[in-house]
Amino acid sequence: MRADGRGAVRDLVAHLHRLGHRRLAIIGGPAATTTGQERVAAFREALAEYGLDLPDRYVGQGDFQADSGRRATERFLDLAEPPQVVFAADNLMALGALDAVRARGLRVPDDIALDNVAGGEQAAKALAEKLGGSGKIVILQGLAGTSAARERAEGFAKELAAYPGIEVVAQQPADFDRTKGLDVMSNLLQAHPDVRGVIAANDEMALGAARALGSEAGDSVQVVGFDGTPDGLKAVEQGTLYASVAQQPSQLGKIAVDNAVKAIEGEKVEETIKVPVKVVTKETVAGFSG
Repeated sequence: MRADGRGAVRDLVAHLHRLGHRRLAIIGGPAATTTGQERVAAFREALAEYGLDLPDRYVGQGDFQADSGRRATERFLDLAEPPQVVFAADNLMALGALDAVRARGLRVPDDIALDNVAGGEQAAKALAEKLGGSGKIVILQGLAGTSAARERAEGFAKELAAYPGIEVVAQQPADFDRTKGLDVMSNLLQAHPDVRGVIAANDEMALGAARALGSEAGDSVQVVGFDGTPDGLKAVEQGTLYASVAQQPSQLGKIAVDNAVKAIEGEKVEETIKVPVKVVTKETVAGFSG
């Protein structure tokens, strides 16, 4: 998560603190993924700035599956002092958390989520246009069963349908993991040495693919990632990755705060609110603020 993402988390924590909430919990992602762990770290830092602790009992370990979100939230709710707010690092875990809360008869605000489908479309469009509308590409998929993996793959497929000259020669999961991205891409290059492009469902896999490509990354083979992580954006700046579809955490934080206020005041909010993402390239990375 970039520094401005931490700022958005701080804004949200500050607002909840002003409303009197002191017991905040989070459900993080698998230890092998940086995105989920970065969100836990940013959350912990934000709480510390406002004099709040994040005790171990308020940290749930998830696996980007609904059941893990449900189990973590059930454990939170069974505590002598359950949290007043639960953050989830993934949509599927959030759905599980919602199920657990609603099963106890508690009211929750409506859903705010990143628009992963639109982001997938933007990633595919960026690569297709960079390749001039033709060429062989591979897709590195995320962790099977997760909302992010499914929605981003849907977006890739929808947009690529508009480019008949783009041939997807392989689609394989690399589980949002950099090392797996390296291994999968290395194997794919053996079967498809003439590949010209790679779309990865997150920056970690894109960075692994770029490492497998070596000097070809950003030269004869273009790689597009997703999430706008610090490492991903650094690679975009250096030209190793062509682009990353970046989350805009400042918008996510602002929308979350605005709708939390509405919910608390009894106002109706939309059932699902999609937060837009943005394609960041070498030409725009310096001015990207999230």
